[in-house]
Amino acid sequence: MIRTSGLKYTYLQGAEMAFPDLGIGQGEHTLILGNSGCGKTTLLHILSGLRRPTEGEVMIMDKSLTAMTVSDQDRLRGKLMGMIFQIPHFVKSLTVRENILLAQSLAQKPVDSDACLQLLDQLKIRDKAEKKTNELSVGEQQRVAIARALINDPKIVFADEPTSALDDSNTEIVIELLKSQAELHNATLVVVTHDQRLKDNFQNQVLL
Repeated sequence: MIRTSGLKYTYLQGAEMAFPDLGIGQGEHTLILGNSGCGKTTLLHILSGLRRPTEGEVMIMDKSLTAMTVSDQDRLRGKLMGMIFQIPHFVKSLTVRENILLAQSLAQKPVDSDACLQLLDQLKIRDKAEKKTNELSVGEQQRVAIARALINDPKIVFADEPTSALDDSNTEIVIELLKSQAELHNATLVVVTHDQRLKDNFQNQVLL
């Protein structure tokens, strides 16, 4: 599903980061662990095509992501990937349901309100569907971010520090939701974090 080779990235200030080669299969769950500033988010952005590496190659389903044009990368991301960012970015004027359906619309997929509500039900926040996102707790916002990432049935889910703002109880809930929902959709799950609490939740781990 995901293979990388010889990845390097040079920042504007001149610092260069080299990353280990990865091989992540369909449906596998992988934790990329490292301290703040070690390049975890940069690697995630390279794997998803949001950044282009200075050197090396990313292969997604035997296609070279790094050789694609920006527009082709955008289409592949919309078709195959779900993104969960460290800080969820929502359209504040829209409800929870409308924010999730917007992800379908932007991916040029049919808008399916029933599928949205079913997903919210699985995440136990269906009663929040018509709330504005700023009315939710941090843990509830993370669940909405998970729902938005999964609504298009992605083959790959990327999560950047999904538990950094959560207490121990909500950390366990969110990470189990991520794993169970990825399994339900047979999606490859890649989580990058500095959160040492997650180490026991993933058999496949990469240390940066």
